[in-house]
Amino acid sequence: MFQDLLAGPARHSSRPSPGPDDDPHDRGHRRPWHRRDHRHLQRHSRRPAAAAADTPTPAGLVRIYTDAPPNRFRFSVADYLALQAEQTHFEQVAGYTDRLMSFSDGNVAERLRGKLVSWTYFSLLGLRPAIGRDFAEADGRPGNPLAVIVVARVLASAPWLGRLDAIGKPIRIDGADHIVVGVLPSDGRPAREQGAGLFIAAQWQPPRRKGPFFITTLARLRSESERSAAADELRAINRRMFPIWRSSHQDDKATWSFIDFEAASSPATSS
Repeated sequence: MFQDLLAGPARHSSRPSPGPDDDPHDRGHRRPWHRRDHRHLQRHSRRPAAAAADTPTPAGLVRIYTDAPPNRFRFSVADYLALQAEQTHFEQVAGYTDRLMSFSDGNVAERLRGKLVSWTYFSLLGLRPAIGRDFAEADGRPGNPLAVIVVARVLASAPWLGRLDAIGKPIRIDGADHIVVGVLPSDGRPAREQGAGLFIAAQWQPPRRKGPFFITTLARLRSESERSAAADELRAINRRMFPIWRSSHQDDKATWSFIDFEAASSPATSS
């Protein structure tokens, strides 16, 4: 469901069984609010878990995937960058991948789940941090300072991350400095049981090969009247890409398609 996009992946074994959305080229890759007021954040942080689940799914939200029946594969960086540059029928596109992250403040280290997301991720979902700002386009440009949005109280060793003065401060994730640009409210449960606690703005660069395929891709249709045209355009972009990446991806029968997000989240079709 929609809230799962914030919650992150459920606990699972380190070697999951292949499913209909598994990427055969990437078996080893794990899939895997806005007042600037500290009291406002604290009030939302104490909301019960059930309140978070009531977040409505934005209208027109779909998941885009590579269709190779019976499989639905996630996108590669090459796919995502081409979609972002060439599509014209979606109001916005976004991508994310789940991963484990290591946080350190120089004295204490913690390991927790997070998401690497496109800078458009929260905007697409209609969400804004309670403190600070959303990601901006500059955050997604390779070479710029790495940006992170944190969930309040996610790190027991750094409770200051839920305060206003956390904005603009660097924190160390996976050995690299990241600037805190925003804080999302926690629903009050222990952070490690909630799911993703850190959201890093991805800086995806043009790759040398088509794979690996690890980006879950979402988009929002401009209008329902553009649904058919959007589907045709996706297939056309995929056809134009095939000769460019033929050396690393030979499946000329696979194409791009999309499914309504709610349908993609049902037990019969989910990843």
